[in-house]
Amino acid sequence: SYKMYQLDNVYGFAGFVELHNGDSDSIDLKGYQFLDHKGHSWKCNSSVVIPPDSFIVIWFSELNKKNHVSFKLDAEGGTLIIKNANGEIVDELEYPEGKRNLSYGSIDDGKENAFFTTPSLGVSNKGAHVLEIMPSIPSFNYNAGFYSESIKLEITSDEDCEIHFTTNGSEPTISDSLYTKPLDLNKNTVVKAISVKKIEIDSLGSLKNDFHLVKSDPVTSTYFIGERDIKLPIVSLSTDSFYLFDEEYGIYVVGNGRYPKKNTGWASLTSANYWGDEKRPINIEFFDTTKKQQINQEIGVGIYGGYSRSYDKKSLKLNPSKIYGDKQFRYKLFESKPNLKLKSILLRSSGNDYCHSYLRDGFISSLVENCIDVDMSAYTPCAVYLNGNYFGLMNLRERHNDDYIYSNYGLDEDSIVQSLNKSKKYAKLKKYDINSDTAKTLIYSLFDINEILNFTLTEIYCANNDWGTNNIIFWSRMNDDDEYWRVILYDTDAGFSNFGDKSDLNTISYAYKRSEEHTSELQ
Repeated sequence: SYKMYQLDNVYGFAGFVELHNGDSDSIDLKGYQFLDHKGHSWKCNSSVVIPPDSFIVIWFSELNKKNHVSFKLDAEGGTLIIKNANGEIVDELEYPEGKRNLSYGSIDDGKENAFFTTPSLGVSNKGAHVLEIMPSIPSFNYNAGFYSESIKLEITSDEDCEIHFTTNGSEPTISDSLYTKPLDLNKNTVVKAISVKKIEIDSLGSLKNDFHLVKSDPVTSTYFIGERDIKLPIVSLSTDSFYLFDEEYGIYVVGNGRYPKKNTGWASLTSANYWGDEKRPINIEFFDTTKKQQINQEIGVGIYGGYSRSYDKKSLKLNPSKIYGDKQFRYKLFESKPNLKLKSILLRSSGNDYCHSYLRDGFISSLVENCIDVDMSAYTPCAVYLNGNYFGLMNLRERHNDDYIYSNYGLDEDSIVQSLNKSKKYAKLKKYDINSDTAKTLIYSLFDINEILNFTLTEIYCANNDWGTNNIIFWSRMNDDDEYWRVILYDTDAGFSNFGDKSDLNTISYAYKRSEEHTSELQ
C-alpha cells in the first residue's frame, strides 16, 4: 500500500510492503537490500527473521531503522527490487500508480497482481477482494461556502450506490451514517461523503452470488451558516480528531509524552506527543476574501516550531503530496508572490509573538518585501476553522526550507545546499586571516554581500534580539563553480520590543557581538 498509507508501529503513516516466506526454512533479512527505480537503496542491518510460510510487514517511512526503509514508495508507480545478502535479486515488482487506501499485490499469493479493496497486513492475500471498478464520488447540490440561512443539502451518486457521510471531520466508512434524505444544515458543518457499491465478485474476479463493498474516494465541503462577515481569507481544516487529540496517537497534545522536549534547556517543559514530527492526513479548503473556495485537497499536517510547540495554539506545517493527491498548492496564496509553485506552507501561530500582536514576524517581513533585495517568507493573515469550529487567527507563511528555494528560484533539493560547512570555498576561507586581502576577495566571491547586508540591517532596525547565533539560514546552489550564498529572513518574533522595552538597545553593538560569537562557532 503506497497512497494515503497505513498507521505504522511508530505512530506515523507510511506505505508498506508485505513479504511472504514460502520456504520450509526461516529467512533472515539481515543484509538484504531494497532498491527502487529512482536510485534509492536501503540495507537491512538488523536481524529480521521471517519463519516458514509466514508474513512480515516492512514500512517505507524514511526512518532508516529496523523494519523501516529509508525511502518512500512512489505514489505515481515504479519498481521495487529486493536483493539477498549475496547481492542476488530475489524479487522484483513493477507497481502502477497507487489508489487511495488500497493495496497492490499478488492474487492468491501467486504471480498475478491486482489492487485489493482492503489491505491485509501480515496475512495471506487468499480470499482478498480484487478491485474491478471504483464508484464515482458523490455530488452536493450546494457549493462549499457561506450562507446566511440554513440549507437542505442533497447528496447524489450513481444509482447503484449507497452514500455514507460524516459531519465531524472524520473520513466516512461504510459504518457511518447512511444518507436517506436531505441534511438540514443550520450551523457551520463539514460534510464528507463516499459512494459505496455492492460488487458481485470473488477473490479471483469471477462473478458469483456473494457481495463485497467498494467505496469511492471521499468528497469534502465546509458550509458556513450564519457566520460573521470576516474580511480575511478563510482556511477550513477537517480531519478525524483522533489524529490530533488522542492520548496515544494525537500529535497536538501532551498525550502519553512519547517524545522528550527538543531542548534540554527548556526546564519548564515536559515530554509530549507534539515534539514529534509525524504527519496526519487532513483536508484543507481555502476561501479568498470574496468567500470563493480556491483550494480543496487532502494534505499532510504536522506540528511546527521549537519552544512555541508548548503553546496552546501551535503552528502547523501543511504538506501537499502525491500520496494524498496533488503535490502542490495550485493557487496564489500570497498576493505579493502570485507565481509561486508551493510544495508546502506554514499556518503559523506567530511563534514567540503568540498572545501578543499575532503579526510581528509577518509585519516585519512586509516592511522590506519588494523594497530591498532579501529572501523572506511571504505573509497572509487568515482566519482558521477546524472541523467547522472557529480555531483562531493565524498567519499563512512560506516555508524557509528547500521548498522556499524551489518556489522562488525553481531549484529542487538536489540542486541546493544549506550548510556552509559543506562548502569547499568556505573551508578554504577559514584557513586565512579574516582581515587579509585574500580572505576579503574570497568573501566577495562567495557571499551575496548586498543581500546579507540587507538582512543584517533589517534585524538591526527591528531590534530583534533572537538572532546572530541562531535563526540564520544560508543557502546556495550545489555547484562549486556557481556558489553564491544568500540568507533567508525569518523568525523575527522578538523584534520591536516583544520581550520588554528594547528602545535603548544598541542593536548595532548587539549585532556585532552576536556575529563575533557566530564566527567563532563556525570556526
